[in-house]
Amino acid sequence: MRNMILVLTLKPDEQALWDGRHAMVVALDDAETASLRGNMIAVHEFLQFNQRCLSTLQQTLETAGDAEGQIRKTLAMLMDPARKASGLQGETRALIGRAVFIGPSEAKGRVQ
Repeated sequence: MRNMILVLTLKPDEQALWDGRHAMVVALDDAETASLRGNMIAVHEFLQFNQRCLSTLQQTLETAGDAEGQIRKTLAMLMDPARKASGLQGETRALIGRAVFIGPSEAKGRVQ
């Protein structure tokens, strides 16, 4: 078994953030790190796009005109980005699923 020691040097204002909290540690190589960042950004952008599309659908339903055509067009615009975001989120879940959570310790002195 291999022991690993992680040391975080905290500024006084950062210490309060960590009091009583867990740290999440995930072993990632450079490609996985880039993928995780990219996936998080892409899913966030999809959710913003999704919100705009839903707003468009709501406005369409509240106004007269070719509601059915506009709804079909907006739904079609959502499908491919939704599939991509779902796939990216699956990859992100797989990476985050490897995380180790390190909880606050009550141990006094040096841990060996």
